[in-house]
Amino acid sequence: MSNYYQLSLLDLNKEFSDFLTDTSSNYFELFRNYISFSEIIPFSFYNTYYKNMGRTREFPLESMLMFFIYKNFRSISRDTTLLRILHDSPDLRKSLGFYNLPHPSQLSRFKINFLDQIHLTLDKLVSLVNDELKSISPSTSKILIADTTGFESYVTENNPKFFEEKLASSKRFEKSGKAPDNFNPVKHAQGNMPKKANANSDISLAYLNGHFGYYLKSMIITDGLGVIQDIQFPDAIQEFYNDKMPKEVKDEYDSTTLIPSLELFFTKHSSINFNFFLGDSGFDGYDNYKYISKKNIIPIIPLNKRNSGSKCSTYRYSSDNENNKFFFNSDGNLICRSTKLAMKSLGPIISKHRADRFSYGCPLIKTHMVKGKIIYANDCKNPCSNAIYGRKVNIALDEEYRFNSTYSRDSDIWKNLYKTRTVCERSIGQLKDFINIRGSQIQNTTSLKSTILLAGVTQLIGVLIMTRSKFTKNLRAFKTVA
Repeated sequence: MSNYYQLSLLDLNKEFSDFLTDTSSNYFELFRNYISFSEIIPFSFYNTYYKNMGRTREFPLESMLMFFIYKNFRSISRDTTLLRILHDSPDLRKSLGFYNLPHPSQLSRFKINFLDQIHLTLDKLVSLVNDELKSISPSTSKILIADTTGFESYVTENNPKFFEEKLASSKRFEKSGKAPDNFNPVKHAQGNMPKKANANSDISLAYLNGHFGYYLKSMIITDGLGVIQDIQFPDAIQEFYNDKMPKEVKDEYDSTTLIPSLELFFTKHSSINFNFFLGDSGFDGYDNYKYISKKNIIPIIPLNKRNSGSKCSTYRYSSDNENNKFFFNSDGNLICRSTKLAMKSLGPIISKHRADRFSYGCPLIKTHMVKGKIIYANDCKNPCSNAIYGRKVNIALDEEYRFNSTYSRDSDIWKNLYKTRTVCERSIGQLKDFINIRGSQIQNTTSLKSTILLAGVTQLIGVLIMTRSKFTKNLRAFKTVA
């Protein structure tokens, strides 16, 4: 007798129907148990939403938000796709709070009309989540991380064939014999790319995510766990000129957009205190170090090799100043000219009546324990000081913010802190996974901004559920429990 079971169309139809109507997912149960919309939605959002038309809304605000949160949670790229699923699944439609389905245009208008209120919802969730994380992970919640990224817009210029046409035209020009010597068809084609997308002037050419494209540029700010703290959309554009390499242009953009983004963030969340700021070498700029240090935050930023031409903000400790016995090298270490060794970092000196300074000690001073006492010994053949502790150099913090790092860049604590920065990149990847940007086909700038903010709202709601349900092992992995 055969052990195989013959499937029939009736069986397939039943299984497919069960799939569409299955509400056994933990998602809605977890949401009902740990999330209250009245807690996360600002009153101004209710006020704006229900007074905007002056009459009763057909679809509640909670249902509209739930639609986008569930869409992001399932990584569904288009609104129309979820609408079709809801049309075939009455139980799921009821779980989202819909008795009738909204028209796609109503969903689009929601994102366009209520961008500011969606951002306020994100800000309120940040405060709620941070209160929960204080007791769960006090150390990582004191770390602030920022990174720039871009979200590809649905424009013709992002189609690979668009650049291929430009490149083919440049190659034909090269073969025509009219091209100058050392003509590079790739650079020529890149130079002929329009600065802004034809269909949307808000989308400009940029070098982000390792390649050229037409992006909506954004600044993503997270804590040490990768939990979203803010999402901003700087107005600055990347200027490609003077034969600068794309990476140099990106670094300039990163450096100039950091302070405005952080200033807005601290204005909204003035009660949150951070101990460290982590950023990549694109943020390596004197003004950035100064701003962060003035906030009593320790910057953990690697030196950018592209800034090696101006190693110091002052000539005094530059390697070009041979009259000074000490200079900073490209790795940020203070070097003793006579020994060619890096001075020991002794930490900051905070004084009431003098400028704050950073202290460095002789690299050849060693300590020995003799009969229970610490003895200092100088191994230098030509010591430049007769002091028992050796030569010390104190440099005012505001003179060299870039190099006066509380922790030396080659120390283990600095390296371990900097490794934490990758959680911000993974958080950005999660946002893009929620949106499924390549399949979303969003053209309107305001709608795209709201979509990105709603992805941040989705992540924060997931983290809030994880903290309150005691699933704290991986706070951003909400999908694993729902």
